[in-house]
Amino acid sequence: MQKRYFTLEEAQQIIPAVDPILKRLVRLNQTLSLLDTVEVELEDEYQDLVSNTRMSKRFHKLSFDFYRLFEKILDMGIIVKDLNKGLIDFYSACDGREIFLCYEMDEKDIKYWHELFDGYEERKPVSLLKKRIKNDS
Repeated sequence: MQKRYFTLEEAQQIIPAVDPILKRLVRLNQTLSLLDTVEVELEDEYQDLVSNTRMSKRFHKLSFDFYRLFEKILDMGIIVKDLNKGLIDFYSACDGREIFLCYEMDEKDIKYWHELFDGYEERKPVSLLKKRIKNDS
């Protein structure tokens, strides 16, 4: 799959489709993290084997669901940045260089952007980006 570039408007339009997928992905990530910490040991060896097999089966099914949704987001051209915050980035361009439009789960729309190699702390309000685009017109 090739890298996809979004205008601010295109990224805003795809948010309603992406947000439910992102929420499910975040929940699956939390569940998998929790399941990974669970250790059950039963005295009866057979019951222990049955219990561990069922837990493993559940873990792998959830892992499959997780990666299926993760890949679905990637196929849309979106980068998953932080599953604890529900943070995703959209490739975009400004002044002839690549930037990221930054969306955090449950926000109504995209509020921030940042340079490609900057992080969450260096985000800038989209209003600054809109001014740059307007001045370039």
